[in-house]
Amino acid sequence: MVPDIAAGRLAAMFEAAGWHVITVKYGRQLTQLYERDGGAALRRRIDTMTNEEYQRMLRSSATELRKRLPEGSDRSRLRRLIADVDDGQLMGAVRDLGGHDLELLLDAFARPMP
Repeated sequence: MVPDIAAGRLAAMFEAAGWHVITVKYGRQLTQLYERDGGAALRRRIDTMTNEEYQRMLRSSATELRKRLPEGSDRSRLRRLIADVDDGQLMGAVRDLGGHDLELLLDAFARPMP
């Protein structure tokens, strides 16, 4: 996971060199959760956590994720969102960054350039 500021700088650098840059940040499992009721809260939570906190989440059990993910003003919304997600899906979704989703990366490479 590259912090948004660094990712933006890298994208700008490659675009300045004439490259076509496509950001593939979230995998399909995570995106599916984002589309559910409360998904925007999950996206905010993941986008605002530090890299260190996210790294801890990657090593967490489902039980730990259910405790750690719901935080801040969106706590109840996040609890409702993940309540009916089974443990395997929850752990898979948290680990589902775009760079780990091979099919999503292949789709990005197949996109025509503007």
